[in-house]
Amino acid sequence: MNKEPKTLPQAIRILVGIYGKDVVKDVRMVNIMNDVVSLEDPNAVKTILKDCVRLGYGGKILSITPKDDFRLKIKAFSKEISDSHGYKDVIVQYILFSIAFGVGICLQEPYLKNRDIHQQEEKVQLSPENETEEETIEERTVPYKSIAACVAVLVAVVFGGFRYLSSSAADKEQYEKHVFSGNSFLNSGDYENAVDNYKEAYNGGSYKKDALEKIDDLADRLIKEGETDSKCLLQAQKVLKSELQLDLSNDDRDRITFKLNDLENTINGRTYNGRNALITNLSANNGKLDENGKKLLDDLLLLAPNDYWLNFIKKKSYE
Repeated sequence: MNKEPKTLPQAIRILVGIYGKDVVKDVRMVNIMNDVVSLEDPNAVKTILKDCVRLGYGGKILSITPKDDFRLKIKAFSKEISDSHGYKDVIVQYILFSIAFGVGICLQEPYLKNRDIHQQEEKVQLSPENETEEETIEERTVPYKSIAACVAVLVAVVFGGFRYLSSSAADKEQYEKHVFSGNSFLNSGDYENAVDNYKEAYNGGSYKKDALEKIDDLADRLIKEGETDSKCLLQAQKVLKSELQLDLSNDDRDRITFKLNDLENTINGRTYNGRNALITNLSANNGKLDENGKKLLDDLLLLAPNDYWLNFIKKKSYE
């Protein structure tokens, strides 16, 4: 079978989609990868990747939360590995950022500018997104531009404060009206209309943070309930996708996208593990599903209604 050539971040994302996020903690990860794709990167990358996983850094990356600055965490991990094993820090960073990309923490795909295995002594750089400029000249003159910028910021803060204090009673009334309607729909289980009203409250302008917290809380509640009810996972997915349609700050967009990627990995992992459980059930029951198997199949079809193998199993099992 011809395996498709992939870069490391692409390969890890494929593995996570098949085996779930915990695959990045498996010391056999490189061997598993070799069975699935053909890695475009140099063999040195595989060697260092094995050490990173063996040392537990796959698990450390998985422990990064949306509140953490994942870039700083990964760079700190990279320095630990480079200092103790003598690897080039930039290659270690590439590997760790690739793991983060694969599990949905890092949204931009990292890449090595130079992947020539015969020139490993040349300086290998990460893409500009992960580079940090270092100042080499200390300016000793009076920083007039900086002072002017600070004054401008101060003026903006003062006027912003006045604007906030002078927000009209009508704005507050509209916010409370939308939130009240949203809460009513929420209590009746109509999550779609609840989110629509919270979004209206967000778009009202003066209470964006409070309105966004309403949507966040609903998504978190559904994800928690999704531990035992797959239908809730799908509802949470819809809520997060709807939330991303808002005019969000970069931090809020990254945070919500991270949560959505994590949820989709959970759905993919549950579907994959469920298929294996169905195969075991079929094997134990002469090619037919028992009642537990049928219940599991129906649950999985909620998560992945177009999955070829699930529909194939359903067709064969009910013949």
